[in-house]
Amino acid sequence: MATIKITGVNHIRAFVKRFMAKNRNVEWEGVERYSADFTAPGGNVRLLCDYLGNNVILWFEAGALKSVLGELLRLDEYLSKAFITGDIPVNAEVYSESFLEIPGARFRVAKAAHGLWIASDGKGVVFSATVEGLAELLDFLGDGI
Repeated sequence: MATIKITGVNHIRAFVKRFMAKNRNVEWEGVERYSADFTAPGGNVRLLCDYLGNNVILWFEAGALKSVLGELLRLDEYLSKAFITGDIPVNAEVYSESFLEIPGARFRVAKAAHGLWIASDGKGVVFSATVEGLAELLDFLGDGI
């Protein structure tokens, strides 16, 4: 399962209403929160939006990564000031002298491009990015997804 968290979305209500609007299966909206399930090419997607915290969390099957990133890039006007972090189960090798060590794992960390920091332990990839960095992440992963 892959996860992406987006903080600092401009016009968050409009963003979540437009995100994969045609593929929405189930949705629920309250005063503070919005949630929805989608069917995307490659797998299912669940979205949880916290209006008060101004953040969106996406959980999805690894096969849906390309369609989720493509949809986020399509809605880039809402993400101009957003900070995006994620954990995706993709085998990718990062070559760097820097590393982050946590109990049970060691990640090699590199600045992959402008707006993208990426780390890998050989089994998965964690990243932080701006909206420009998402396009660079898609290029970095290439055919691996």
